[in-house]
Amino acid sequence: MVLGYQCNKSGTASDAVTRCASRITTRRGAASPRVEAAGRKKSAQRRRKTKPNRNLGFATWNVRSLVNVHGSVETASVRNSVRQHAFLESVQEDRRVDVVVGELTRLGIEVAGLQETHWFGTEAYSIQGSIVLSSGRPVPSDGPFRRGEGVAIVLRGRARRAWELGGSQWQAVSSRIATATIPLSSSSPSSAGTTTSIVVVVCYAPTWRSSRTEKQKFFNELQTVIGGVRRDDKYVILGDFNARVGSRDDVSGRDVFDWSDVRGPFGVGQR
Repeated sequence: MVLGYQCNKSGTASDAVTRCASRITTRRGAASPRVEAAGRKKSAQRRRKTKPNRNLGFATWNVRSLVNVHGSVETASVRNSVRQHAFLESVQEDRRVDVVVGELTRLGIEVAGLQETHWFGTEAYSIQGSIVLSSGRPVPSDGPFRRGEGVAIVLRGRARRAWELGGSQWQAVSSRIATATIPLSSSSPSSAGTTTSIVVVVCYAPTWRSSRTEKQKFFNELQTVIGGVRRDDKYVILGDFNARVGSRDDVSGRDVFDWSDVRGPFGVGQR
C-alpha cells in the first residue's frame, strides 16, 4: 500500500513527515470498510454452516388410500413381514406407503400426518427408516371387509429418535384421530428438570354426508385430546377437516366473502 501526503506551503517538511506518520499510525490497526464487510460475511457463513438446524418439517397429506391389491387384511400390502423390535419391518418395496415415505424423505419432512389410509387395526410399522403409526378401523373377524377413513403419523430422522428416546408414546384414539408425543429438551435454566413435548395430533373429520352423531363424536374426541395436553407442552394439529368453503358466486363470478387470499377460486359446494 502506498500512502501519499501533500505538504501545503505553510508547513515544513518535518511537519509533513510528522502528520504523515500520525496518519499511518492511525490507519495501520484498522482494515478498510470493504475488507471488514468481507470478513463479517465469511464469519456469518461459517456460523451458518456450523449452527445446527433446530427446525422440524411438518406436513399433512390425504393419501386417498394406501391399500394395495395383495397382502394382509390390515394393510393389504404387507406380505412378507417379520416382528423386530416390536415393529413390523416390511421387505416389500413397491407399495403405496413406500412411495409416500420416500416422497416425505425427499422433501425433508420429519413429521407427517396421513389421512384416509383405509388400513385396519392399530400398529407401528418401520418403513425405510421411518416409523408409521397407524390407527384404523378394528380388524374384522369375518367379511365383509368394508374399509374407510384411517389415519397415520410418520416420524423420521430427529423426530423418530426423540420419540423413541422419550418412550415411544403414542395413542390410537380412533380410526379418525391418533397422537404421538415427541419430547424436547428444556430450553431455559428455570425449566431445569422438566421436559417440554410436542403432541402431534392427526385427524380426519367426517364428511358432510356423515350423520350428526358421528360428527359430534369426532369433535368430542378431538376436544378431549386437546384438553389432555399438559400446560407445558405444545400441540400441533395435522389433518383434513373436510371443510366446505364454497365456490365463487355463479352469477357475478366474484367471491361474496372475498376469501381469495385464503383459498383461491376453486372451492367446491356451498357454504
